[in-house]
Amino acid sequence: MSSTSNAESVASPPYTDSDMKGFPSIAALALYTCQSLASPVSENGVHDMKARQPPPCGDPSDAVPLLRAFRNNFAATTHYYSIDPSQMEAWIAAAQGQSQGDAALVFGTQQPSNSPVYAFHNGQDADFICTASSNEVSTLVAEGWQDGGILWYAYTSQICDSIPFYVVDNPITTGHLYTTNITERDAAISSQGYVDEGIAMYVLPFTD
Repeated sequence: MSSTSNAESVASPPYTDSDMKGFPSIAALALYTCQSLASPVSENGVHDMKARQPPPCGDPSDAVPLLRAFRNNFAATTHYYSIDPSQMEAWIAAAQGQSQGDAALVFGTQQPSNSPVYAFHNGQDADFICTASSNEVSTLVAEGWQDGGILWYAYTSQICDSIPFYVVDNPITTGHLYTTNITERDAAISSQGYVDEGIAMYVLPFTD
């Protein structure tokens, strides 16, 4: 009778020593891939933590009221805006207009991340345009509008808790209306003959 062995068979390990030597490099590659996906990389390959930081904002305590007034002499409708109370009073007296209170909060001096807002006047119909767009500035100058200089400073994108400052234009009464109130904007478009011209800039909301 042939004898059988009582020794237990031992299973071969799933990985050889040569296979295990590759594990550290694989783990390192996986770790680098995760880090690369998690962190922004600048052009020189260095992780740029500044890319995660929000843009710098102007100090809200430095913001000033943007005053608004209105004149309708049946020949032309004009909405006028200024951060200078004396200038606003002089315009109301000269144009026989009326105050409409505060439109928003803006900055009277240059602040981080904001841009100058320029005034333009049309001598023919007394229309008044304020813009922070350099492209629109060039267009208005080419069309012969009178440059009134810098009015105030505002944001050109919705950052720093700013809100849209909408603009609509009435081609019949030749008047531009600027407002943060979307209900006022929609009413002007639907029932007063105004045409939507989008968002002129971004301002801070006025709170009583």
